[in-house]
Amino acid sequence: MNTSTSEDLRKEAAAFDAQILERVKNGHIPDLRRSGRCEYFYNNVWRDQFFTNLYFGKLVQRVVKEVKTCLAGQIEPLKLLEVGCGPGHISLELARNGFDVTGLDISNACIDVARQFAKKDPWKNQRGSLKYVKDDFLNHNGTYNVVLFTASLHHFPQCKRIIKHTAEILTDWGLIIADEPIKDQMSERNAAIILLIKGLLSAGGSYYDPFDIPTSKLGMKKFLSKIYLEESYQQSNGENVQSIHDNVTGFEEMYTALKAEFEELKFEKHHALFHQLIGGVRLGNIEDERKMALFLKQMDEMLCRLNALDPTNFYFVGKKC
Repeated sequence: MNTSTSEDLRKEAAAFDAQILERVKNGHIPDLRRSGRCEYFYNNVWRDQFFTNLYFGKLVQRVVKEVKTCLAGQIEPLKLLEVGCGPGHISLELARNGFDVTGLDISNACIDVARQFAKKDPWKNQRGSLKYVKDDFLNHNGTYNVVLFTASLHHFPQCKRIIKHTAEILTDWGLIIADEPIKDQMSERNAAIILLIKGLLSAGGSYYDPFDIPTSKLGMKKFLSKIYLEESYQQSNGENVQSIHDNVTGFEEMYTALKAEFEELKFEKHHALFHQLIGGVRLGNIEDERKMALFLKQMDEMLCRLNALDPTNFYFVGKKC
């Protein structure tokens, strides 16, 4: 690994170190069963446990069902590796579902936080094996039945090498599961619909960030451009917001690499906007906000199905040949 790549990894890790430490300092609990309500997250699914489970909880349920269906009859407990586990919330929940889980990340702080909350887990005596490892995935060896990427694969600039290494550490007939944002699929019509929703919520005093609704063509154009950059996690100068490698790999590169190494069992593009909006809804009471969050999720799914929105996430399940 050359010096520049090592420096990039250091910067990538530092960005997530700073993020998780700030979040935990402000009351964040990275546990899908105990996250509760945290108003520090002014526009994020982590603001309310119901929102978190609409997004992350549904994904965990899907992964559990997928693995148990595709690997039925295999010797249990099945060994699962989550690459880019962050503060460990998904790995923790998968262990609670009986898997032997390893969570891997390059962020020291994320791994430390993951371990802290795993120790505090009220269900720790009932779950499968769980360990967190700080390492670069390309240096990580082991043998697994499942390798999982949840919003992490798009951070790897060497996608082909990552997928090839995944195949190398999987058992025969092992599974790769990837659920990834594809911000390069963000479209102007998505931005327009997001602007419409935000404008209607804002006009009724029901959005965290009220704004003057644009009425001129120039004003509309500026707002659409702003929303496009926000939803693409970019700044006006084109730099990434979250970390230097955020969205460094786009949909075509990820999908092509996955198809080259694995037999596709399932693929779909799904949701476009609900997870970017629900944390910002303000309706005066929690129950109404939760109803609105569910409504936005269901509308998102419907509009994607009707091709009225362009999905900005994909889900892939592949079997090692």
